[in-house]
Parts: sequence; structure tokens; C-alpha cells
Amino acid sequence: MKKICFLLCLAIIMFSVAVSASDISIEYEMDFDNSVMKLKLTTEARYNQALSVVVYEGSAMGGDISKIVKIADVDADENGEAYVELKLPGDLQSGEYTISVSGGGNMSNSGAKTVSYVNKSELSGIVDEINSANETNVKSSFENGVLPSGVKYSEMFELPTDDGVYKQFLTVRKTDYKNNFTSVNDISECLKTAQLMYDINNAGTEAELLDYLKNNADALGADVNDPDFKSAESKFATAFMRLKKNNALTGKASFEETWDEALAISAINSANSQTMTSAIEKYGDVIGITKSEYQSACAKFGDVEINKALRDKDFANCDEIVTAYKNRISALTKAQSNSGGSSSGGGSSSGGGGGSSTRGGLSSDVRVVTDPPEGGTTETPLTFTDLSDAAWASESILKLAASGIVSGYEDNTFRPNKAVTREEFITLIIRAFSLYDSEATLEFTDIAESDWCYKYVASAAAKNIVSGYEDGSFGKGKNMSRQDAATMLYRVCKSKGIFFSDRALDFSDVDEISEYAKEAVGSLANSGVINGFEDGSFKPANSLTRAQAVIMLDKIMKL
Repeated sequence: MKKICFLLCLAIIMFSVAVSASDISIEYEMDFDNSVMKLKLTTEARYNQALSVVVYEGSAMGGDISKIVKIADVDADENGEAYVELKLPGDLQSGEYTISVSGGGNMSNSGAKTVSYVNKSELSGIVDEINSANETNVKSSFENGVLPSGVKYSEMFELPTDDGVYKQFLTVRKTDYKNNFTSVNDISECLKTAQLMYDINNAGTEAELLDYLKNNADALGADVNDPDFKSAESKFATAFMRLKKNNALTGKASFEETWDEALAISAINSANSQTMTSAIEKYGDVIGITKSEYQSACAKFGDVEINKALRDKDFANCDEIVTAYKNRISALTKAQSNSGGSSSGGGSSSGGGGGSSTRGGLSSDVRVVTDPPEGGTTETPLTFTDLSDAAWASESILKLAASGIVSGYEDNTFRPNKAVTREEFITLIIRAFSLYDSEATLEFTDIAESDWCYKYVASAAAKNIVSGYEDGSFGKGKNMSRQDAATMLYRVCKSKGIFFSDRALDFSDVDEISEYAKEAVGSLANSGVINGFEDGSFKPANSLTRAQAVIMLDKIMKL
């Protein structure tokens, strides 16, 4: 008798509070197949408030305690949230039910939500109908479907507002469920997946895509806290956008495959000489290069030689990575066969440095230290008549001259202390690192196709070693600054797999070094490729001399 009185009082309180306040929100999800009601309750209180949950038949209980079907108590956490699952009686009839929640303690608050419940005995009809739905009637099946009990399908499922989601629903049904739902839960999950895939397929920008992935990570099962994702979000987004453009997402399995492939591509596109090997070994199965295959090739040719084909690229898909890898293996195998010997193999990318002091500096642009004739090099004399003007660089000058990288003037002078122009320094770099591209073109306003330096500058621009000015000019004829020379050489080093550790810039005029050049100057200074002057300064804006440029290149080529 006491229990009946308690329930009666509770029911009356619940009802009266429900119509007077609604400051407890109720998020509802129904597992129709197992008769389980899943609730998330959020209260305004910010302490462990006790919440009472009552589920009753209909939308107005009044004082009829016989309408109560379930009662539960739960405590909200420090954020005012509580989660509860209610197992409903198996013989509960289909129809309308109300979830009523009240809070006690120092704050009285409440909330209510009316929902539709379907007895398991009626579920098979829904499953059969949706399994047979096609593109012409799937929308009407959901929007107009009614159970014998009068419960509408639209009351059971969260239906999409965009017709395109229904088409996506059929695609997900085919790919993820083999066109055969076995439960109402399958249908509900398929609708949710269809909405997610539709939204991702229609994301128009990389920023929109990233925001959506992060905001729906739990629903998608995406690990947005993965270090590889977080460290290369932009490259990941670029890769994902390309992949979905060529192959729209069809379902959860398709999404997982695209996610893994985008993660692998962004890892390879972001890797440097130190991290490329680990990236290939980690994502090899996704890319299509097995770990054992890669390690075997590295043992034969060396990871440095193999990875050259993959560094500083912008691969759009895994097939491009595999193609570049196989082409590199083929080229190395052919070279080894032609040489009649074995490759040195092993080893990893150089990051070292050292060497004697350099009076030169580098910069952000590429030019050459010679005045070469159009289309090639001049015949270099065995010596130059003015090397005493830069005795500290004479050995390197003669060495690079003998290699055809630099040349002198018709009067047999080298003019080591003459400033190097931008186009001269670029030509020197292109020759030194065999980067000449006869097919390259450019559109700088101050370089004509008939100019001797056209192909050299074009080759450098094509490889992102050099860029022009805001007015569209290259800066032909301008002297190369020390900081610009450092930047350009640093770019070439990275493209060739030569990396250095950074050094804190301790030059007395560090504040005069432009931000874009500080990383390059610090890295090359740490390697010993460049040094400052006796007064501790770097003089970033000073013009680079021909002798200084040769010394820098000689040291880089020894690394």
C-alpha cells in the first residue's frame, strides 16, 4: 500500500512538473529490436543532481499509475549529464509513450519527451518493406509508412530532409548490408550513415571537410586525434578531397578505406628523409608496398636512394606512390646492371655538415655563378689568372670548373669577388644537381625565351626552388643576397633528401635576417655550409660573390 501511494505521488509530481518546466533536455534513441530505450539527460545543474525517470503510456498520465511502465533513478555527473538504458517489457504494446524526468536536491527542474514505441512483433513488416524499396519509392516508404498499430515510420526514424540522402541510403544498403537488412536497427544505422556520407560527399572545401570530420568523429569512427592526422591536416584534407572526387563514398566501409588511404598519402607527402622510411613501413599495406618488399629493396639499394622517388611530392593517390616506387626500383636495378657491380645499399639520408669556414651565405632564390653561353658550358681552362684574389676558394673553384659546373671569362679570369646575379646562381645550382629540364617553361615578365638563362630559371621554377616578385618579374640582373642564396640551396637540399638539424641563430644581426630565410640560414649554418663574418654578423642582405657561391655548393655536394 505504501509503495502504491509513493508511485501515485511520484506520478502526479512528474506530470505536474513536466507541464510547468522543461529545463532538463532528453535525447532519445530506441533499440527496437531489443526493446531498449537509450537516454541522455542534460540538466542545468552543475553538481551531482539526482534525477528520476518515469516512462508512461500516452502523453498525459494524470493520476493513473497503471500507465507507468518503467521507473529509474540516476545521478547526473559534474557536467549535468546522465546516461540511462531502460529495458522495456516484452509485451509492451506499440504506441505513444512519454519520458518524464525530474530533478531534486537544491534545484527542482524537469523535462518531458513523447516518443513512439513499436513492439517487436511488428518489426518484420518494416524490414521487408525497406529491403524491397527502390529509388522510386524509398522516400514515400519512409514518409508514408504506417504500422498496424498506427505508429508512423517517420516517428520511428530520423528521416533526412534532402532527397539526395535517400539515394545515398540505397547505396549504403547495397555496399554495407548487401541489400538485406536483418533488423530495424540496421535500417536506423543505415539512415545515419547515409546522412554522413552524403554530407561528406558534398563538402565543397577542405575546411568544410575537416570541420565535418572533427564534429562527427564519433559517429564516423574516425580518430581525429591520430598524430599523423593532426600533424598534416591540410595535406590529409587535400588527399581526401581528391579521393572522394574520383570515387564518391558509398558507405562506412568506403569511408574507412578512404580515410586510411588519405592518411597514408598525407604521411608520405609530408615525410622528410628521416621519417619517410617509417611512413612507408607503417602505411605500406594501405599503399600497396609490403614492408618485407620495401625492406628487401632497402637492403639492396639503400633507403636513401629509394626514398628519393617519394620525397617532396604531391601524390594524389596510392597508385601514384606505387608507380613512383616501382619506377625507382627499376631505374636502380638498371643502373646496377650497367655498372656491373652492386649498389652500396644501406644507410640513411645525410644530415651532417662540417667542413672549413665559409665566407659565403645562401638565399631564397637560385642563381648561377657563371656567365654561360646559350645552351651549355664553355671550355674551362686548367687555371684562372686571378685566383689569388680568393685563395681560400681556389681549390673548390678549380674542382667545379673541371666538372663543367662553373666557367670563367674569355680573358681566363674567374672574377671570384664579383657579385652573382640571380640567374647566374640558379644556373650553377641546376648544373651542380643535374636538375636541367628541357621541357620546362616559365612566364616571368623579364625573361624572354631567347635569353641564355631561360631554361635554367624555368627548370628551377618547375621544381619550386625559386619564385619571382609580386609584379611578375624574376629579378633578372639583380645580385643574389646571402639570405636568398641560403634559402634556395636549402630547398634544393630538401628535394635531394639532404636534411640538417636546426641551430639557434646567434649572429649579431639576426634581427636583419628575413623570417622566410631563418630556417635555411640556421640549418646550413649548423651543417657548416655557411658561416658568418669575423665580427659575428651574417650580413643577410649583402650580395653573394662568385667565390662564396662555389664554396657553398662544393660543401653541399660533399654531404
